[in-house]
Amino acid sequence: MVTEAASAPATASQNQVATADLPISRDKASEPAAAADSGGSGQDRPEESPAAAQPSSLPVADVPAVDEAAFQSQLDQARQLYWRRDLRAAEQAYRRLTESYPQRAEVWGELGNLYYSQREMVQAADVYYRAIELLIEQGDTGRARQMLGAMHQLDSDKARKLEEQLSQGE
Repeated sequence: MVTEAASAPATASQNQVATADLPISRDKASEPAAAADSGGSGQDRPEESPAAAQPSSLPVADVPAVDEAAFQSQLDQARQLYWRRDLRAAEQAYRRLTESYPQRAEVWGELGNLYYSQREMVQAADVYYRAIELLIEQGDTGRARQMLGAMHQLDSDKARKLEEQLSQGE
């Protein structure tokens, strides 16, 4: 997909912040790709999505610290499930996060990475689309553009729609 998009689920020891496996970034240490540097062979991990990058450092406007802590805890749990390859439970955890925190682009991105790793390209495209849409709405056009490469690979029609939204906002 793109060099940096939503970040892939990271383990608790790798996760220094929180974001999605989805196309959004923070630091390479929280990406699945970086997990290979932590001593593992990478062969037992889910396939890395093209959107896998770093967790997002999206601004969280006026979110109470308690809510942010709860979000981070739930995100860490979803990531742990992903890395343990309990993909059904990870999907459920990410879905709950999208319901509880629908404006968090990183969650949509990480869910997209999960679908991509399972070769569920239609579902991956749908949730990546939502992640990019949120990034555009939140003014993070740089990350949105980064993820567009992945969208072009998955669904060029949706990618063109997002490009139109980006150009209208500029």
